[in-house]
Amino acid sequence: MNFDDAFAGAKPAIQKVAKQLRALVQEELPTSTEMVHGGKVPTVLYSVDSPKNVICGLQATEGHCVLFLHRVDDKDSELLNIEDHGQHAVQVRFAESLDGDAADELRRLIYLAASRAEPDPQ
Repeated sequence: MNFDDAFAGAKPAIQKVAKQLRALVQEELPTSTEMVHGGKVPTVLYSVDSPKNVICGLQATEGHCVLFLHRVDDKDSELLNIEDHGQHAVQVRFAESLDGDAADELRRLIYLAASRAEPDPQ
């Protein structure tokens, strides 16, 4: 399964947002590895140095594209509506195209998540 497969069943607007987010992630994490995890609701994960060193992920839901950010918390942004998603990640939901301010803030948060990642153990 690949990125296109993971979003194949999503609405066209969600697919568009997912592609925008993917491009943004790849721009900020040019050495990241993209992998799809899961079955029923696949998540596209982006890791650096090791598959266990996940920085962020993308997932389609009924009406949103969700960006998961690891090592970021809801206090790290005043611009975006960050929702707590558990012990190691938060999520930001997008239903439509990104505007410039949101894209800039996401770049900052992706950089922040990567800077907080565990160094390569090798």
